Amino acid sequence: MAEIKKTGTTVKKTSPTNKKIEELEKKLAALTERLEQQPLTPTSPKKDFIDPDKDIEVISLCNGKLNLSTEGFGKGEVYEFMDFGEVQMIPFHDLKNIVRHQKSFLKEGYFCVDSSDALVAMSVAKICKNMPDKDILLNLFDKDTETIVKVFKMMPEGQKKMFASMMVNRLYRNESIDANVVMRCGEIIGKDLVTEAKNKKELQSGGE
Repeated sequence: MAEIKKTGTTVKKTSPTNKKIEELEKKLAALTERLEQQPLTPTSPKKDFIDPDKDIEVISLCNGKLNLSTEGFGKGEVYEFMDFGEVQMIPFHDLKNIVRHQKSFLKEGYFCVDSSDALVAMSVAKICKNMPDKDILLNLFDKDTETIVKVFKMMPEGQKKMFASMMVNRLYRNESIDANVVMRCGEIIGKDLVTEAKNKKELQSGGE
């Protein structure tokens, strides 16, 4: 920097070049701060493309046999699930066709697609957004009474019927289940699940 001597003291004078550099540094610092405050979401969009051959995990939430077909009505490639909680890996190109032809099964909660990217790519993420989490559903009867009832209320109607039938089967087989859960869930769907279990026993025993 240039120096000007005045009455025995030294005064530093900022040159125009240095002043411009300081202004540029201030602008750069302000820009950097704004960039750091911006969310990262715009630069990390959700995937809307998936390799058609990529296997996607699909879980049956059906109390009994469930068939998912690529052309609907049992036509095309058929994926057969025999038990609640059964997992199968389905190629994405087949899964897209299953959802296209059997979207009502997805809406009713008969099966779960365990891939948020796949749901987004198929434009059905909103359908599953408010459904209970699959990990809770798969172990629901291990939860306390209030949790079970709360989750039951969140289920789509088809899923409610499925879980109600599971409760009936537990009663029919004399398996352990909270009586309060049976009563309150039965009230939610307007059914007497205890009576249904008794009727099932009578039918199986031939009315004896």
